[in-house]
Amino acid sequence: MCEAQIADMLKTHYDIVCVNIKKDLRGSGRNYWINDRFLLKLFDVNVKYRIEDEITVCQFLRNSGFPTSKHLLGLDGSYIQQIGSSRAHLQEKIAGITLERNSLSYSQGKRLLSSLYHVVDLLREYPFLTKIYALFANQYNLDDVIHKLEHNYPISFPYLGDLLRSKLVLLERINFDTGGVENPILSHSDFHVQQLIFRDCINDFEQVAVIDFSHVSMIPLEWEIIKACLRSIILDESTNEDVILEAFSAFSKIHPISYNNINIAMIQLLSSTYMERMYITTRDKRWLIDAYNNLNTIEKINESIRRV
Repeated sequence: MCEAQIADMLKTHYDIVCVNIKKDLRGSGRNYWINDRFLLKLFDVNVKYRIEDEITVCQFLRNSGFPTSKHLLGLDGSYIQQIGSSRAHLQEKIAGITLERNSLSYSQGKRLLSSLYHVVDLLREYPFLTKIYALFANQYNLDDVIHKLEHNYPISFPYLGDLLRSKLVLLERINFDTGGVENPILSHSDFHVQQLIFRDCINDFEQVAVIDFSHVSMIPLEWEIIKACLRSIILDESTNEDVILEAFSAFSKIHPISYNNINIAMIQLLSSTYMERMYITTRDKRWLIDAYNNLNTIEKINESIRRV
């Protein structure tokens, strides 16, 4: 969608005159800043359920006193607008400070997870059923995961063959054969430091706003905790896994932590090739370094839970 089409849509559906349209380069979606006051998010039609869930979850959290996005009604009284082959919604810009991925210290990582704890605790009282449950397979078979990883992995690219072999060795060591997710819980599902907006100071987690609930769904909480740390805390810190293990203990006060789910979370994260694809696309070796650091952290988590 070009800028002229966006401007016409905003005038037609929201009676907003566009003075400035700027594509948001931070996220992976089709998002645009409008007049430096609003954020327009465009979605493909096949994510129709997630849009409604994002809006109602944000409304619920705001009504509970938790700072998050505020969506705007269109002239037709609807939050969702159909624009050609896309659907869209508009939200107010939240002023504040944002950080890059893997920029938090050990202590800041613990504060990050306290924000996740608050979100999960509030969403336990969410009165509606979300319609997205498909982020995780109903049943995991380790042989199938290994076969899929081997089939899809770009081993011909420099350095990736060794990384694949290291992943396969670790997958074989995880104490898991076949099983499904236990006790899924409603959560953000893409929680990490780039989804936080600090009002004045990056250490003020009391006033932090959490944004982008477009993936909100029923998931294993163990996966959300591990993934949030892997994408938020400085990866060369040897204590990264300590934050994760401490979080398992803390979150168990509001939701049972499952040994089975931890294994599934490690398997799912190891089977992801996102960082490898980013390395191939950008030729930036930092993605490769991050992939190895993720692997090392997951290996340490596996060693720790096997000793328990």
